[in-house]
Amino acid sequence: MPDAPMTAVNQVPSAPQPSNLQEEELVVGWQSMNRVFKKRSREYYTSIATIAFLVSVLLFFFNLYMLIFVIIALAFASYALALVPPEMAEHIVTSYGLYTSDRFYSWSEMERFWFSNRLGHRLLSVELKGKLVRRVTVLLGEVPEDDLRAIFQQFLPEHRPLQTVFEKMVDWFETHFPMDAKE
Repeated sequence: MPDAPMTAVNQVPSAPQPSNLQEEELVVGWQSMNRVFKKRSREYYTSIATIAFLVSVLLFFFNLYMLIFVIIALAFASYALALVPPEMAEHIVTSYGLYTSDRFYSWSEMERFWFSNRLGHRLLSVELKGKLVRRVTVLLGEVPEDDLRAIFQQFLPEHRPLQTVFEKMVDWFETHFPMDAKE
């Protein structure tokens, strides 16, 4: 939490109204990785390289050279994210909102929340109102999901949105074309 006093703008009616008289109260805090991470096998990296090469060859025949660079960049980003483990981040829920990775989100900025699992990690997702980045996802670490649910339900509705077409495609590809060796 920053040392300077915080003010909340456009509070929703159900959220407590912070004032100069009411101090910010720590509700719960924890540390976890700042992104989902799974240690990958050599087979994963080989699969990424093979797919990138085959798609690049196909694009070469159609003279789509710029897309070849995009494919190479995506393959490199995938390689880097799978190879480098994430840093630890501190997450704090207060009476004013959520602090995560040195960013603050007030209750009035949040629209809804839900819990999910990804690659064996438990996640808390919060959808934001009117922002370019519409979703904040936090790994739960050792914090019990029920404790966070009870806190967040005081301020926000728990509602998981329907999957987008892109999310459905990613899930389908992960299920039908595993890039990693079975464990």
